[in-house]
Parts: sequence; C-alpha cells; structure tokens
Amino acid sequence: MNAIPFVIRRGLTWFFVVSLPSLVTAAESARDPAGHWEGAITLPATSLSVRVDLERGGDQSWQGAIDIPVQRLRGFKLSAVKVDGRRILFAMPGIPGDPEFVGRLAPGDRTMAGDFTQGGQKFLFQLERKARPAAVASETPSRDFPGHGLAGHWPGSLKVTPVIELRLALNLTNSASGKPAGVMISLDQGNAPVLITTLTEQAGTVHFETKSISGVSLT
Repeated sequence: MNAIPFVIRRGLTWFFVVSLPSLVTAAESARDPAGHWEGAITLPATSLSVRVDLERGGDQSWQGAIDIPVQRLRGFKLSAVKVDGRRILFAMPGIPGDPEFVGRLAPGDRTMAGDFTQGGQKFLFQLERKARPAAVASETPSRDFPGHGLAGHWPGSLKVTPVIELRLALNLTNSASGKPAGVMISLDQGNAPVLITTLTEQAGTVHFETKSISGVSLT
C-alpha cells in the first residue's frame, strides 16, 4: 500500500491510502489494440515489413490477420490472439517454426513492440497504428463482373501454397481475326505482363497457355 499526499490548505497535509497496483490494473484493462498496424521485424541483416489487423469479434474474442508483402503473404489468419491489458500475443498457425509475436502497447497506444520468435530464434518487432488502407480494385473479387464473352479485365488469384496467394489479372481483347488474345499480369510480382500464347473457349471451358513461363490453365 502507498500513501499519496494531498495538500488542502497551508500547513495541513492529508494522506489518502490507496492501492496503486489496483489503479494500474484498471487502467491497463481499458486499452484496446483493435485496428490496423504497420511496422517491421528486425532481422540480423535487414527488416521484414509486416501489416497486422486486429479486431474483437461479436463474442468478445480477439482475431486478426497479417500481411508480409515481400513473402507474397496477404490476409493470413492469426491464431491464439490474446489481449491482457497492454500485453498482446498472436501466432501464425501452420508455418514452419511456429512463428509467434508477444508485444506490449506503449503509453499513448500508438505503437506496439516486443519479440517475434520462430524456430527457436528471437527478433524484435515494432508496429505503429495506422489508418486502414482502402481496398483496391485489384483484389480478388468476391462476385462476378457483368459482361459477355472473354474480352475484358479479369481479376483473380493463384494459390501457390496453402498460405501464399498471388493476385493475377487477365487483360483480354478481341483481335482483328475475331479470336481473343491478351496478357496475364502478376500483381504481386512487379506487374510484368506475360503474353498469353494460346487462348480458346468451348462450351464455357476456357483454356489458355503462357509458354514463356510454362503455364497452362483450364477453367
């Protein structure tokens, strides 16, 4: 227990005895890390940029997702998201080495810092609260675009591994001969166009090839 002096008039001091730990606990429990965070993991020779979104579900449990742009990782669902006062913990399930973040909110609730561990190694990470960016038109659509035939802009994605998904777009046109032609663009790999060398459609089945990268698709 600690005594805090409180002066009410000249020469007279009152002492109110309060429990400081209880005040600190109450203050910490009011912190809310929900929102969009951007920052980096500090590695020995470089830093790895990350973006994290945290939110509280309808049942008051915490959930979140992480982007690691250089690794083509977008919207990866976090597990074991826990918030205990200023202490915040979340993990990335199914990734080799069981990566985990354990951090704390700094005073002012604008930054978060702590330890990132993976495969027995530990590195520092720091995140800063940012405005959530607006969704961009190049994201994989949740519904079809109206139109007829193959000509047009077709956004989509390619799931390279269970946890890595690349955004793609097909830009298709009708050639002078009436046959469709176009390019495929990998939006997460520099937006370089890849020529579609074969493109056919029969009874709703579309077949296209990109010989320069030995790619074949049947949809």
